[in-house]
Amino acid sequence: TRKPVFYDLAIKEIIEDGVETFVEIGPHNTLTAMGPMNVAADRQAKVAWKNALSNSDDNWKSILSLLKVLFEKGFSVDWREFDKDFHRQKCAIPTYAFDFVDLGLHPYGRSSGAVADAPPQKSSKEAEKSVFSISEIEAWMRNYLVAGLGAEPNSISAQARAFDLGIDSVKSVEFILEVEGQFGVRLEVTDLMSNPTFTTLTELILGRTKDVPALKSKVQSDQSAWISNRANKEPTAGSAVKKAHQLFCFHHLGGGASLFQKWPQLFDQRYEVIPIQLPGREERFSDSAYNDFSTLAEDLSEFLPEVIEQPFSFYGHSMGGGLAIALAKLLKQKHGLQCEHVFISGIRGPSQWAKDTHWNNVITEKNISDFIEIPEKLKKSEDFLKAIVERVQSDLRVVRSMSQYFDPTEKLSFPLTALAGSEDPIAPVETVKAWSENCANDSFQFHAFKGGHMFINSSADEIVNLIQKTLSKRV
Repeated sequence: TRKPVFYDLAIKEIIEDGVETFVEIGPHNTLTAMGPMNVAADRQAKVAWKNALSNSDDNWKSILSLLKVLFEKGFSVDWREFDKDFHRQKCAIPTYAFDFVDLGLHPYGRSSGAVADAPPQKSSKEAEKSVFSISEIEAWMRNYLVAGLGAEPNSISAQARAFDLGIDSVKSVEFILEVEGQFGVRLEVTDLMSNPTFTTLTELILGRTKDVPALKSKVQSDQSAWISNRANKEPTAGSAVKKAHQLFCFHHLGGGASLFQKWPQLFDQRYEVIPIQLPGREERFSDSAYNDFSTLAEDLSEFLPEVIEQPFSFYGHSMGGGLAIALAKLLKQKHGLQCEHVFISGIRGPSQWAKDTHWNNVITEKNISDFIEIPEKLKKSEDFLKAIVERVQSDLRVVRSMSQYFDPTEKLSFPLTALAGSEDPIAPVETVKAWSENCANDSFQFHAFKGGHMFINSSADEIVNLIQKTLSKRV
């Protein structure tokens, strides 16, 4: 026979033991409806009764409502595990008092079901005139970089550059929209093309909130600006490995030293990777760009001896390949410095330049993507396209004048390794192989990689391994 259930006594005893949350597994609230009848009036406000499912409402909504109650009561909820099988979509959570709305979770506490302790909400006019402190902007920036872009917290320093923190050309549009939604101010793509530091970026946002004209990035005017800050990596604590070889890297037409942003981490500690930053881009955006190849090569040939401390090699992509070869020749002729090895990619051999009409076209905002790869997000940004066209036009003049610096029949005095993309329309495989005409038989190597003109991005690991293997006998 069935025996009576002493429900009321059981509930009272459980509550006396400190339990304040009751969940009924099922769509009916039979037990949770009776529960409050057995709780003293002075304790009813502290005890929560909740159904996991519901007869009338969507069960998914009921489960979320239950989790909300549990979370508010102090239970730990593994949200990542909970929604791992569902599509995630970011939403903007209010941070400041003026945009506070009731989302059901109240970090300021509850009082009779109302948000009594929350900061008062400002009117829209007050919000428009709100002035943020630099600490508030910095806090938001740090949270965005870690949660939104996956940056390591310890990598966020005052002098860390935007590109190093993840705000590259692709993410710049997303960042601009986030800033506009958070602070109500508009940054321009060109503000980020100068690759500002964390401090400069926060000051720029602060200035815009106060209607102050855009702050200009502080750019080094001395020759040390040639070396991108990405190469200035501090040695790891306790590391006794001495750098045995320097690899200077030269970027492509329209690009910047960020092309080699990840390379220092890919090489072992014996190598010092030094990306060279040409003026007119990224952190040197405010510097005047070169328009002539000869002048650019001569100026760099005077600077490099100041920083060459170990046996060295060069790597250059596209326009940077021509620059790497020219500099290897100039350093030998003018300073007696012998480049150990030159690696080039995405550039035709001199005998093929006369057949290349690609660089003779006039560059406009409409055809700019025929010359360099531009992310889809940025193709709609007029500010970005206008700025990049100006930069590419200068680089294009450098490329057009490069042929005057090379003799198609000249033999190079250093080993050369040429790399090509299997589907590169600008420098097809056979045209890159033509560099063999300028080398002795035993001093030329060729390797093809899958991809187009910018195969260097998708094949970085393979290229770095090839370089280290080639130089292993010298390091």
